[in-house]
Amino acid sequence: MKRGCSLIVIAVVILILIPLILIPAVLAPGGGSGDAATPYCGVGEAANVPEGETVAGYSGPELSHAAAIIQVGKRLNVSERGIMIALMTAIQESDLGRDEKTRKPNSDHDAGIFQQRILPGWYGTLEEVNDPVRSAELFFQGKTVEETVAGGAGPKGYHIPGLLDIPGWETMVSTLAANEVQGSTFPHHYAKHQGVAMKLIEELRDTTPNLQNGDVGCDSVTAGAPAPAGVTPTQAELAMPSAALGCPEGSTDLGVQKAAVEGKKIDIRICSIANTICTGTDCAKGSLGGLARGEVIVNARVAPLFMDWLKDVRAQGYNPTFISSFRSWRTQANIWRGGANTNAARPGWSNHQSGMAVDVAGLPGTYNRNNCTGHKPDGSCMGSGKLWQALYTTGVKYGALPHNGEFWHFEWVISNRSKRHIPWLK
Repeated sequence: MKRGCSLIVIAVVILILIPLILIPAVLAPGGGSGDAATPYCGVGEAANVPEGETVAGYSGPELSHAAAIIQVGKRLNVSERGIMIALMTAIQESDLGRDEKTRKPNSDHDAGIFQQRILPGWYGTLEEVNDPVRSAELFFQGKTVEETVAGGAGPKGYHIPGLLDIPGWETMVSTLAANEVQGSTFPHHYAKHQGVAMKLIEELRDTTPNLQNGDVGCDSVTAGAPAPAGVTPTQAELAMPSAALGCPEGSTDLGVQKAAVEGKKIDIRICSIANTICTGTDCAKGSLGGLARGEVIVNARVAPLFMDWLKDVRAQGYNPTFISSFRSWRTQANIWRGGANTNAARPGWSNHQSGMAVDVAGLPGTYNRNNCTGHKPDGSCMGSGKLWQALYTTGVKYGALPHNGEFWHFEWVISNRSKRHIPWLK
């Protein structure tokens, strides 16, 4: 962000001499999509780039930064031309982060892949602008100033414009559109990177996003207190977002993710439960964008219930392990395989995606749907063996029942509940 010192002086003069009510409309709060800018909560890389891949001379972290910009643009419904402008800018300002000195503030206090100002009253912290996801969000959406600071971008409520806030940016010459955001003293130097930017889009547009930010974004809600232990939520409550909840003691907060309850997207906080073993695609250690710890991962809303349930089962002499818990959208799509896997629900409709289901390993019987040994009066698919019986009888106490067609799959959002006879669902 190569804005000269004169702009800072002007901003201070405006603050001192002009009453807030007389500030022109372009300085007023709001203005385009900037109102929806997401506060920072820490997300890191945005996309999984195949190891060893090289595009237009970029590889490794720089390629991942490019993929991050593309994924954020797609999430915000930015046109391909807008994403191209963002890439052109990041190439010029930091060589997509390859220029290591751009990670530290320069003489103007600009840093990160877009060289965004980190003085009070500007874009945020050094951590934010060095985060490729957050910095891309700031480039596209801008930021509303939270407090009046001498030398800041403007008074409290002023919206630092992002690309989407610039009137007519879609029809501007691309390098000038970039400069409208950056305020550079060299407005034409972005143009030379247009060809490389388009090549990056062509090669990376289908890069799969990491769960924590690709199709999810970043939820800024700070975790509060965990859900009350021993209190089973209603089915309606289970369908609600849980981003504002905290994770209980004995678990690790893995942050907020985009989830699904019966086809509806919600934001949930997920918790990794200590002293459990889970080997599934998204719970195996190092999976889920590096977040997973090899432990069971469940929604914060039911984490206390899961922990009490497991404690109860262990008191009976059993220590179950698990083969699946929370799943990302990408994982569910891969498991479903377009419907080829008859055990898997289509994306958006698996209770694993809401963090409301776990699959237990090592139970007797073949893990095929409807391979039940019978059905309980509540409609649960029965399995055999003492472990299953302990899981079932104890699970009922904590709101978890087996699926009506899968004896190994225990869930809190009860599948086909309109056809099942479960008094505590009423």
